[in-house]
Amino acid sequence: MASQMGLVCGLARQDIVDTVFVSTYYPDHFKDIADIVTVAPSSLRGYTISAAERALLRRKAPVFWGGGVDLQDSGSTAKLALLLVRLWLLKRYGSHLVLACQGAGPVRSGIGKALTRKILSLVDCSVVRERRAGSFLENVARVSPRHVIQAADAALLLPAPNPDFGTKYLTEKGLDVSAPIIGVNLRRWFHQKGGWLPTEVRRRRKKAELSGRMKCLVENLAKSLNKLAESGIHQVALVPMYRAQPEYWEDDIFLLDSVRALLSPRIRCAMVDADLTPHELLSIFSGFEFVIGVRLHSTILAHVAGTPAVHIFYEDKGPEHFRQVGSDKFLISIDSASGPAGDAEIDQCITLLRGGIDAARSRLRDRVAKLRSETEAALRKSLVERPRAGGSE
Repeated sequence: MASQMGLVCGLARQDIVDTVFVSTYYPDHFKDIADIVTVAPSSLRGYTISAAERALLRRKAPVFWGGGVDLQDSGSTAKLALLLVRLWLLKRYGSHLVLACQGAGPVRSGIGKALTRKILSLVDCSVVRERRAGSFLENVARVSPRHVIQAADAALLLPAPNPDFGTKYLTEKGLDVSAPIIGVNLRRWFHQKGGWLPTEVRRRRKKAELSGRMKCLVENLAKSLNKLAESGIHQVALVPMYRAQPEYWEDDIFLLDSVRALLSPRIRCAMVDADLTPHELLSIFSGFEFVIGVRLHSTILAHVAGTPAVHIFYEDKGPEHFRQVGSDKFLISIDSASGPAGDAEIDQCITLLRGGIDAARSRLRDRVAKLRSETEAALRKSLVERPRAGGSE
């Protein structure tokens, strides 16, 4: 949702765009942003187009499909098939179709590669968020380089954070904003092996998922936070990136609760549990000293807010983003972090970050500003390749 909101805001800032219509299940996220009109999507996600969407599509305005969803079959081949259906329905109306700020890969199966090539045959232009994704489209999906534009994650296009909102929220949660607060995010990285069924269908019960390497990661992270408390940083904000509903399969609150149960009594701990917009969440991130995140977008939001982050990565897209912002020293592989000495690996990375945190902040400001400018230019390029048609959807 952060990537979708950033994409919509980036399009709205283009001087050649009058209005951006966004199909969303979360209209409240956009209610205070000028030149953005929300549209009710179909109740059958991916299979049909709502009446409101059809009325807009008949105008043949450029259509941007974006928000961070990867072209990959590592979790589910069926999702590629559903994406193909959705894009085919959109393309039937004759609009210029842009796949915007997406990742791509891994696609390991033959059927996954075939579906990916079919999807991209419907797309007029691909704005990719990683160089690796661009190489994948050109080499595996056989997309012409002239149809691929390099950019970064669209979440970088979010409006500037509102520090007052972040301060108020964290204070109401019982944290002292005059002292350092560490933001922490966890996720199940699913041990993806591919298959037809979506990951959410194949999930096990939470108790079963909190075992093995996942249990070890929780314990290692708690150990590192307890050591931080010994050094004087004793405030932690636990940040789930999804609510329990409607994406219940993405719920990571139970993992953060498991970390909290292992923390020292001297640590003041709060859960960020309100129904927040991406911009409000970004504003909360601006109040952190630094962030430790497993879910990539927890660290991307930190960077947009100007807050350094340590990323425990499970796919190549994490290191790619961290290289883009000059923070690749602050990466830990999921194998290292969930191993027997994972707490020492996390400690070492935190120590490195704390030793140069002012320089890390300065570097982030410069790199994020550059990437934001490049991504807005990429969106503009994808627009001006076709005649203006009264707006963007």
